[in-house]
Amino acid sequence: MLQMLNEQEHKLYSNAKVNLWKETHKEYLSNENIKKWCDEIKKYSPNDFFANFYEITTFSTVDSICEYLINYLKNNNFVFADEVVRYLIKTIDDPRIIGPTIAILDEAKTIDDKYRNSLNELSLKLDNGVFNVDLIRDVFVCYSSKDIAIVSDIVNYLEYNDLTCFVAQRNLRHGKGAKDNLML
Repeated sequence: MLQMLNEQEHKLYSNAKVNLWKETHKEYLSNENIKKWCDEIKKYSPNDFFANFYEITTFSTVDSICEYLINYLKNNNFVFADEVVRYLIKTIDDPRIIGPTIAILDEAKTIDDKYRNSLNELSLKLDNGVFNVDLIRDVFVCYSSKDIAIVSDIVNYLEYNDLTCFVAQRNLRHGKGAKDNLML
């Protein structure tokens, strides 16, 4: 919620919003500048969607980002979905973020297929085929969704020790049935 701002504060707030937008659209991002503009925006509007989104995706753990994206999906407010997906594609460096991002694409049906193609290309680059269920993995991880936090720690440990893992949250296309995802 935007606080009541005087003219000077409104000018500073608007300037910070513009500068954050410019910063996140540069080819090479400056985390320092993103933080500066997010902090400035949140002085005037602590719940500003983009300030919180850019801050969490720039400075948080992969698990926190996935949790944020899942909450975004639960709220079913896809007004900013295009920008969310665009930024994630630009900054994703972990295949676990691709699943929730695909889910946003599936829910926000207005997003252009170019994003889906970009995500598919990115998944191939990050995990030699995140969605390639034919890729032989060392470990198939079966779990309850309520245990995802501990599952993430276990998978990180296994993959750190050079074991490849198949994890539904990361390796299956969201919004598709098991038959469409797996070769049975």
